[in-house]
Amino acid sequence: KIFEENRLKRIDFLKIDVEGSEGDILRSTSPTYLKKIKKISLEFHDNVSCLKHDEIIKLLERAGFVIELNWRKGSFFGYIYGKRGP
Repeated sequence: KIFEENRLKRIDFLKIDVEGSEGDILRSTSPTYLKKIKKISLEFHDNVSCLKHDEIIKLLERAGFVIELNWRKGSFFGYIYGKRGP
């Protein structure tokens, strides 16, 4: 909706910090739109999101992102950084 309403062709950097709604947002975003994002940074909340961090990573990798995970193993929270490959 944001792409269409603002006539955006691409997004250079998208930050997502939505306290557990990241899974809903990413799951409902068309791969076509995800492929128009150059870099993405998001905080994940495995304890409340409908997608766990490993599922979010797979979704983003399918959209062409190279992923870096910043997570203390066992924690419900962490960060995922994605960027387009070369």
